[in-house]
Amino acid sequence: MQFWRRLRHIFVRQEETAKLYGEWLFYLDGKLVKREKNLLVQAGLNFLAAILANQRTNDVPVHCLLGTGTTAPAATDTKLQNEVLRKAVSAKQVQANLIRFRTFWLANEANGTWTEFGLAFAGTDQKDSGVLFSRLVPTGGLSKTSNTVLTIETRITMSAG
Repeated sequence: MQFWRRLRHIFVRQEETAKLYGEWLFYLDGKLVKREKNLLVQAGLNFLAAILANQRTNDVPVHCLLGTGTTAPAATDTKLQNEVLRKAVSAKQVQANLIRFRTFWLANEANGTWTEFGLAFAGTDQKDSGVLFSRLVPTGGLSKTSNTVLTIETRITMSAG
């Protein structure tokens, strides 16, 4: 709950405009193997606006989504093209204007080749639940084998002006 209050405080302080952009970092056994910018979708931005206006609770679960879709992300996306797996985000952190969402996939989890990723707010463990906030179809996808640990970090950076 404190995380969302702090996020609200960051946005409310902005007097004119705010810019948001996101990126995803993928680590296999602690080594960075891929870093790409993603698309923040309108549904997620609408959800964020509702939190800032106190129209939604600020204590919501966040899930990392993995899928096999290949369609380019669009601002109108409301879910992954083909969600296969999801897991609750392991850690959320606000550091000045940077928000980090980290999800850890153990050696026996998420094995295979993934071609799309997403971050969803207010969902459950059920496929396609919640509000999609960001979506990424990384160049070349990402493969994980059973002898590796995958850490996915989604970063949202905010700036004034």
